[in-house]
Amino acid sequence: MVVSKRTLAFWRDESDFALQAVDYCLWAVFRKWERGDDTWYKKIEQKVQREFDLWGTGTIEYY
Repeated sequence: MVVSKRTLAFWRDESDFALQAVDYCLWAVFRKWERGDDTWYKKIEQKVQREFDLWGTGTIEYY
């Protein structure tokens, strides 16, 4: 039996500008989906290629 060791790491978003940008984008998408407020999403929507409701209702039940 092979046991693989995994390590999970987190970085503060201040440590890298790219992390700050991703955090902002995810926050804007969250506000659009969860609160219906697309004010901030409109500022980034031309950069978003695809989005979908991962837990939306569909015809196949996975769990």
